[in-house]
Amino acid sequence: LGQFAQYDLKMDESISVSSIIDKLPPSWKDYRRTLKHQKEELSLIQLGSHLRIEESLRVQEGGKPKVADTSSINMMEESDDSKGKNKGKKRPFNSN
Repeated sequence: LGQFAQYDLKMDESISVSSIIDKLPPSWKDYRRTLKHQKEELSLIQLGSHLRIEESLRVQEGGKPKVADTSSINMMEESDDSKGKNKGKKRPFNSN
């Protein structure tokens, strides 16, 4: 942003909004993505309002751990023939 002012260039408001969104902290990654994918362009005033609301919501949540939206667990069932298959067997020691 400073380079535009340095060369006396006028900057479009959408560029300012985009650069502010890009500078949000890493903890705001999901919210940054949401703002970037909105259909309509935000003005600086609208962006400020959005950021104030999001910040107040984050303060209200406090230190509550975030629960992932989706989680997956890979479960495997043990078949009868694999039970005890290698029980008591050890690999021979190879000193080479």
